[in-house]
Amino acid sequence: AEGYLIRIEKPLGSPVRRGDIVAVIENREPGFTFAPVGLRSPADGVISQFHVPLMARLDRGAKVFSVMDPKSIKVTAEVPAAAMD
Repeated sequence: AEGYLIRIEKPLGSPVRRGDIVAVIENREPGFTFAPVGLRSPADGVISQFHVPLMARLDRGAKVFSVMDPKSIKVTAEVPAAAMD
């Protein structure tokens, strides 16, 4: 769908389940009436990033938000021996 990002249902950092509506877009083409369309989460996780601001014009295929799974993140930390004193 194309249109304007009119509402964000789940703010940054919110947990989401697959299929939850994250944002809503609306096509405001003159002379036509289109119902708002909910953009759904493609996976379970946390909203990690919005790629467009509110009220931005979106074209078909635009990247709107990212969802990451916090259970799949792995962090490795190395501390130099000099810092252990």
